[in-house]
Amino acid sequence: MRKLGTIDLEVLQLAVNQNGTFNETHLENSKLKRHGVGKILDTLASLKDRKFISMNENGSFTITELAKEILWSSKIPIWAKILRLLQIKSCDLQQIIETINSSEDEIFNELEQLRKQLLDYDALKYWKFITMDSLQIQNIYNSLKSKGPLDNSYATDEVFIVDSELMQRGRTDDRTDNDIEKNTAIYGLSSYNCIEVAEIKNKMSEDLRILFTEYRQKRKGNFDSSSRRKQDIKKNEKD
Repeated sequence: MRKLGTIDLEVLQLAVNQNGTFNETHLENSKLKRHGVGKILDTLASLKDRKFISMNENGSFTITELAKEILWSSKIPIWAKILRLLQIKSCDLQQIIETINSSEDEIFNELEQLRKQLLDYDALKYWKFITMDSLQIQNIYNSLKSKGPLDNSYATDEVFIVDSELMQRGRTDDRTDNDIEKNTAIYGLSSYNCIEVAEIKNKMSEDLRILFTEYRQKRKGNFDSSSRRKQDIKKNEKD
């Protein structure tokens, strides 16, 4: 699937709602105007360059067949539309219904079938999913140390580690060897960018290893955080 942003989706959804073609008046009367004229013009130009919309002689715009294949084609099963939509933005049930133009019963049936299919994958039994409204999402996010705000769809590329005592984990000193040599001021790491494979592989996986080691030591009754830290320092010095 070709990548879409949340504003791209809003514009294409406007086109679908207007039977395929929209004009300046439709834009002015839609929620898109909150983004400002400059952002809207940039989005229209980008969609046109990617051949998702075409410009007509009278200045209106028409959604292309290429764009319809993303979410609005009858050839695409509803469950696939739902997954594609959730890749673009987080949505509640009503937003899903409005975007892919299916009934609530159809959505629930497809989601239930999708859930059953996913449960066939053994690894997913360790995943826990919860639903929350936008206020709950924002409140939980605000309670965490993070690098920046949530986007317009209440989503983020950040991943957080929260231990069994509901404490956020991370690194008090995330400096590189080069930073230390330059006497760079200490900075920490409180979340992990899931878009950066190296950060997940080299940092998050290591921090999870340390956490699991702590859990094992606690079960054995010999956990000592200062001792564990000294061992890690010695290991790093040997490396």
